[in-house]
Parts: sequence; structure tokens; C-alpha cells
Amino acid sequence: RALAFAKDAAGDRAGIRHCKYIRQAAQRHLDDLERQKTRSFGYYFSEEDAQSPCWFIEQLPHVEGSWATKLLRLEPSQLFILCCVFGWRNKSDDNRRFSTVYIEMARKGAKSTLSAGVALYCLTMENEVGPQVICAATTGEQAQKVFSPARLMVDRSPDIRDACGLEVFSKSIMSHQNGGYIQSITSKGKTQDGWNPHLAILDELHAHPDRRLYDVIRSAFGARKNPLLWAITTAGYNM
Repeated sequence: RALAFAKDAAGDRAGIRHCKYIRQAAQRHLDDLERQKTRSFGYYFSEEDAQSPCWFIEQLPHVEGSWATKLLRLEPSQLFILCCVFGWRNKSDDNRRFSTVYIEMARKGAKSTLSAGVALYCLTMENEVGPQVICAATTGEQAQKVFSPARLMVDRSPDIRDACGLEVFSKSIMSHQNGGYIQSITSKGKTQDGWNPHLAILDELHAHPDRRLYDVIRSAFGARKNPLLWAITTAGYNM
């Protein structure tokens, strides 16, 4: 489904017009699938690693609104994002090729729901010791936009909760299996130093008044071998 989306987006097929950045991202993916066959190209695409987060997230329940299906059903564009981020690997060490993700889309595109699924996946499924997953935003209310659906997904998924040793608290989700956790933070805290995140989700990046929180989190990745900065936003007005 992700490959079909890439082919349609690159060629503006299926009766849908895409912006140039989506067309370029799709074409880059298709080109790199061919380039990976050459010795000089430093990356390879792992279908297993690409499918794993897609499968995991589609085992999670809808927690907001009314839907025809009990479990999440990812759209082709969401599958494309996940497959690109998690499927591309370094030939040298098998870690992810991409360490920074920037997703800009209109409101009601399910950015928070997708990010909540990614947070749970990175907490439980990447064999990381003590993974810290932080959901960061300018305000506490905004930081909850990703954390709250993740907490509800765990609450309503007893099989996943038991299999992964998860315990839900009001402000964190703890994994007793690997010692990791998900927690929300804001830019208004006294200090954001001391974090050692495996995954950092920055919500509504356009609303951040400056890049201090972004830079602090980015600089905290040094002790992780496979970190991921996941930034989501609507377009906003202030460039």
C-alpha cells in the first residue's frame, strides 16, 4: 500500500494532485529503491522493519470519534511515512537512516493519533534499553494532544498492555519490560536538560516562539544509538 502510494504520488496518478514536496519525497523513495542495489549507496530498505510499525499501529483502537472499524486503519499516506522512516536502514549498522521527521499537514489529518501510535511502538518494539519517549509542546494542553490518545490506547488494549508490561499513570506510561516510559513536557518548565530521549515528538512546531526546546531536545540524543526526532505541525503563519 505504501509503494502504491509512492508511485501514484510521484506521477500524480489516481486522480489526486500532490504538492511538489510530496512528489519529490515519493520519487526519492522510488529512486533509492533502485540505488540500494549499488555498492556505493549506504542504505537499504528493510520490508520487515517497514511493516512492523504499520502492523503494530493497526492493532491499536480508535479512541476519539465514531468509526466503522474498532482498530485503526492507516491511510496510504500514513503508511508511506512509516515505511520511509522505519524501513530505510544504514548498511553499516542497521540503524535507521533518518533521525529527523517533519510532518506538515492540514488540521484533522490524524497527526496526533499517528504520533501516539509511533510513541507506543518506539517504547515497546525497538529493543531499546530504557527508552525515554517525550511528547513536547509549548503548553501543557498541547503536549497532551499526543500523550492522551496514547494513554487511552493502552487503557483499551489489555492484550498489548499485558504483553508489553505497560502501566498507565495520569502523566506517564511506564514499561516494566524495558524500564522505558512516555511522558509529556512543555517549553515552560524550569529546565529541559537531563533528558536522554529515544523518541521526541514535537507537537505544533509552528507555535513554538523560538527554537530553544527543539535545540535542547536535539542535543540530548547523544547517548542514543538510534534516536528519532518526530516533529508535527499545521502550516501556521509565522515563518
